[in-house]
Amino acid sequence: MDRRVFLTGLGAVLAVTPLGATASAQEYKAQQAGKAARVGFLSPGERSSRGWQADVLKEALRGHGWVEGENLVIEQRFGGERYERLRALADELVCLKVDLIFAASAPAAQAAKEATATVPIVFSTLNDPVRAGFVTSFARPGRNMTGQAGLGPELERKRIELLKQVVPALSRVTVLINPSNPMTPPRLREIKETAQALKLSLNLATASDAKELDEALRVMARARPTA
Repeated sequence: MDRRVFLTGLGAVLAVTPLGATASAQEYKAQQAGKAARVGFLSPGERSSRGWQADVLKEALRGHGWVEGENLVIEQRFGGERYERLRALADELVCLKVDLIFAASAPAAQAAKEATATVPIVFSTLNDPVRAGFVTSFARPGRNMTGQAGLGPELERKRIELLKQVVPALSRVTVLINPSNPMTPPRLREIKETAQALKLSLNLATASDAKELDEALRVMARARPTA
């Protein structure tokens, strides 16, 4: 996701979350008698590849008067390539009594959702948060979750349609997916339905981590897709 898009969306969301809306930084400091707000940052991947999102979070919060080291503490947790670790990390953030959890992906948001029904959760996802069960609707999120969405399933359908427009003779499409990502099924459903409607042959290549990626690329090459 583009850094500027991420920052713009995050800033807008934080403006209506407890840290941004209930009080200014100065008011909060007065209310808490010097106690800093504590935000949990939860993300899959490694710090080396995902740390920029934590930096953007700091930048967005600074724009609302929350400065790390002054009135803000950010607890960062990275799950690596194993999505199953995210739930334990989310539980850890809840135990630390964070005021808010920022989930930097759909798997992180799912883990945070399972960990707490009371701590506010702000998510950033390329998937449909309504289908994922994160919010009740776009107009009224409900529960303890809100965030930024990219409507991934709908975009998957549009990508296939655009491929067909760009390559009218398109007949075979290979799609690289991560089967361990809990958001893959709804996106894959859209891909399959669109491919069927456009009479395209669909091949799937799967990779859940870096080790599996090389083999997945070899599978894609052997399939000799049109796109």
